[in-house]
Amino acid sequence: RQGSPFWTLCHDVAVALEPGAGGPWYSRFAWANVYPVAADEPRDSPRGPLKEAQDPFVGGLFAALLDMLDAERVVIVSGPAYWWHPARTPAFAWLSPATFPLMRAGRVDGRTIVVGYHPTYARRRRIGADAYAARIVETIASLERGAR
Repeated sequence: RQGSPFWTLCHDVAVALEPGAGGPWYSRFAWANVYPVAADEPRDSPRGPLKEAQDPFVGGLFAALLDMLDAERVVIVSGPAYWWHPARTPAFAWLSPATFPLMRAGRVDGRTIVVGYHPTYARRRRIGADAYAARIVETIASLERGAR
């Protein structure tokens, strides 16, 4: 939904990372759910048995998606840490802890990866969309400087 905290954050990060790129911002952006199977109603992340059935597979599936897309930079926004925790193993287990609203950050297989809370949770702690996008972009820049 245009104007939602999630899509506003995605827009701000994409524009900040590639300010001179041609085309609309969403032409240089891919989006996927870490948990791909969820109920149609209510439109939300899976819970209970549906989430538990996917827990062992989401990390490997997400890593395979990044390989397929050949992603160079990955920004993952998640709900509370229990949504991210199953996905982070084994492919992303060694990402370093980061300061809220981020959870983890680092480089994996030549990719820069930043994991943060969904912007709804950041707003609850009075971190606005602009500040959150800036934190993501600064973290990516720092990781990529360190990789050179």
